[in-house]
Amino acid sequence: MKRLLLIFIITFSFQSLIKADDIRDFEIEGMSIGESLLDHFSINQIEKYIVPNYYSNLPTEFQQIYGFVEFQRLPNFEVYDNISVDFLMNDEKFIIQTLSGSLFIDKTEDCHTKQKEIDNSLKIIFKDTFRQENSTSHSADNTGNSKTKSINYWFDSDDLITLICTDWSDEITKTLGWTDNLSLEIKFKEYNNFLIEAYK
Repeated sequence: MKRLLLIFIITFSFQSLIKADDIRDFEIEGMSIGESLLDHFSINQIEKYIVPNYYSNLPTEFQQIYGFVEFQRLPNFEVYDNISVDFLMNDEKFIIQTLSGSLFIDKTEDCHTKQKEIDNSLKIIFKDTFRQENSTSHSADNTGNSKTKSINYWFDSDDLITLICTDWSDEITKTLGWTDNLSLEIKFKEYNNFLIEAYK
């Protein structure tokens, strides 16, 4: 199966544009959803970068469904600063359910400019999907001062690719060290349904 590297989109040097109807056809830093994370990292590496209690802000019944791992600035990353993955808890194979690559961008306007440039390419690649724009406060910041601007591409399967700018509040950045970023996210429909149910 031919794969289109989403890193090419980020660097604006992709070789060709193809009709896309399966998000498994795309990869970020050599990884695709549906694969085992163990194909790319050792169990020790995975355990080192797991973020404990990542979903602790959700209702209790949703906190132990997914695990979250964030690989930060690894030397083998060619494009992205961070790569994050969600996997089902107690899944010994660590099958990738969501995959996200992030670039740190200092200025919100710069993020929106780069987001628009990438979106112009995505519109061509994902011409048969449902495109949706959304701007909202980030759910992880109860003050409402952290903002996101997202562009969603919904597939017929209800799988999703999202291009999102996150502008953390000064307080969040100061206290938690979280950095404004542009992320490209690939998600199975089951994960999307999980979030919908959790935030009802």
